[in-house]
Amino acid sequence: MATMFTGFVAVLGLAFRGGHMAVVVGVIFAFIAAFFAVPALFPRIAARETSTRALSWSEFADRGIMTATGHSTAREATTLVLLLPFLILMFGIAVVTIASLV
Repeated sequence: MATMFTGFVAVLGLAFRGGHMAVVVGVIFAFIAAFFAVPALFPRIAARETSTRALSWSEFADRGIMTATGHSTAREATTLVLLLPFLILMFGIAVVTIASLV
């Protein structure tokens, strides 16, 4: 997921590069890092306050997860999570392609 978000920024940054883009790309990468670092802290904090814990990867693969639309297997849940970052990356590639043709 982080690779796709970073790829989106990199594609747009390389296509529309300029002197001012270095600061913008740096800020975006800082936000992407925070987007993944802050939620990574939640299971550790919750483990201290409650008796529940996050699923391990093998438990997730065996049991799947309950979503708002019902039970999903690990493969379905992973696909659902990675679909939007993939579409965002493809959108960035489409924007760069259209801009290069114009």
